[in-house]
Amino acid sequence: KYLEQIIQRLCSAGLVKSLRGSQGGYMLPRDPKTYTAGDILRAIEGNLAPIACLEQTPNPCERYSICPAVRFWEGLYETIEGYVNAITLQDLADHQPVASAIDFSI
Repeated sequence: KYLEQIIQRLCSAGLVKSLRGSQGGYMLPRDPKTYTAGDILRAIEGNLAPIACLEQTPNPCERYSICPAVRFWEGLYETIEGYVNAITLQDLADHQPVASAIDFSI
């Protein structure tokens, strides 16, 4: 059941295509190099923001400008997004380390 839910979300996002019939199944409609881990995670999990107030742009929180912690959460969110968007499905399939291509400086 869980796998069915995941596949349904991937299909709805256009990341996977379902084929009906005796030779049916699921396939990628695009080259694996064009899918990022971020695309897949967002399709399955939704927004990857570590706190709810970062899920919208601009930030709707009335305390945003005076919040002592929001810069930390924004930095964490940028790091998460940068990391998951730098890894493609092809990278994962090839088992190639890609961490050296990612700039972790803030």
